[in-house]
Order: sequence, then structure tokens, then C-alpha cells
Amino acid sequence: MITVQLLGGACLRAGELPLAGPPVQRHRIALLTLIVAAWPSPLSRDRAMALLWPERDLAAARRLLNLAVHVLRATLGEGAIVSTGDGLVLGASRVSCDLHALGVAIAAGEHDRVARLYTGPLLDGFHLAGAREFTWWLEERRSEIDHAYVKALLAIAEQQRRSGDLFNRVATCRRLVAADPYSTQHALTLVQALSAVGDYVGARHFATEHAHRLRAELDVAVDPEIVRQLGDVMARQADLARRITVALEAGMPDPRVTAPA
Repeated sequence: MITVQLLGGACLRAGELPLAGPPVQRHRIALLTLIVAAWPSPLSRDRAMALLWPERDLAAARRLLNLAVHVLRATLGEGAIVSTGDGLVLGASRVSCDLHALGVAIAAGEHDRVARLYTGPLLDGFHLAGAREFTWWLEERRSEIDHAYVKALLAIAEQQRRSGDLFNRVATCRRLVAADPYSTQHALTLVQALSAVGDYVGARHFATEHAHRLRAELDVAVDPEIVRQLGDVMARQADLARRITVALEAGMPDPRVTAPA
């Protein structure tokens, strides 16, 4: 079975070997993406032609579409792309595709699976010259998928907080920050997560770094809540240092070992 990767770039693989040549021509990758994204509904042939070959006359666009479908079917195998009236629908059981699997997980609200399957923006770095409406469609679809990914991470981080899985929560919050480095909400979440595991130095460093990024790259002042959180972190760090000193002088156990999150 051919494996179709559409997240974090585009690639078709036979086993471990990436395919080259006609199947991965840009218009064919774009068509395959449209078909997968439309599932379980069929993709209208008229819509495909309008998005992918907007400057071609109807006869030329239909010839190019028919050729693209033929090449993709020959590559992906029987039943991978099925004709239904004037539409094209993905034969989901015949194709192994990351975008399809992610779409199923999003629809089912399976947050852990969404976070695992998301490997980057849809068709990252992909550009189709002369197809402006396809570019708009792709940007909108990327935004929807990225939003679903962030929503899943937020749900996972909250569940980890409730269950006391604080160290894994830090890792989840780092993924949130990576998804949107300029988000104050995500920055605050990571500062809180680092503080919860006692990493006050890390929390302070990240908060300072976040404030510098906003000023240097966006010319935006840091959110006052970040300043307040940073003050709390510094106070906790000072309190921990005081308790360590008192414990060592009294011959008591190091509070860093037994300190509550």
C-alpha cells in the first residue's frame, strides 16, 4: 500500500521509499489533498477544475483533471479514488493517509490521537502557481487543522493538570508554545507548568525570553499578566532558597525533594 503524507510537507511512499515523477506533480498532490479533505463527501469535478486550473478553458481543465485522476489511481491502487456521479471520493480503506487519519481523530474528539498524528502544517512549504483560490482554500484548511491541534493540546494539558501528571504537562505546554510562539495564553500556561514542578529558573528564563521576543519581533509590550506571573515565580524561587537554607542549617531534608508541586 502506498502511504500518503500531506502534513508537514507532501510525500508519497512505497514502503520506505519516496515516489518521484508524475504522481507527485504539484497539481496531482493538490488534487489528492482536496479529495482527502472532502471525505466522506465527494469532491465535485467542477470545483476541482476551478481551484486547480482556473485559467484553462473547460475542455483543457477536464483533460488535465482526468489525467491527474488516472495517474493517482494507477499509483494508489484500485478503489483509492472512486467516481460518484460527477464527484471524486476517497476510498478510505484503500489509502493510508495522515490527513485522513487526523480528520477522523478530530471529528471523534480524540485529543491524544490528534496530538500524535499532527506532524506539521498541511502541505507545509507547498505552492501552486496560478491557483490563487486553491491557495486561499489551503490557508483556511491549515488554520482549521492548526486550531484543532492546539485545542487538543489544551485539553491534554488540562487533563494532566487535573491528574497531577505535571512533568508531562510541561512537555505538552512546550508544544503549545511551539505551535504559537507569540501567544500570551500559551506562554502563561508554560510558566505555570514550569512553576508547578518547581522549575522556577526555567519559568523565569522562558518568561523573560517571551517578553524579549514580543518586543523584538512584534514591537509589542509584554502582557501585564506575564509580569505578574514572573513576580510570583521570583517570589517562589526566593522562598524555596530560604527554605533550603533553613533546612540545611537545621540538618533537615532538602525541601526540593519533598516540596509539593
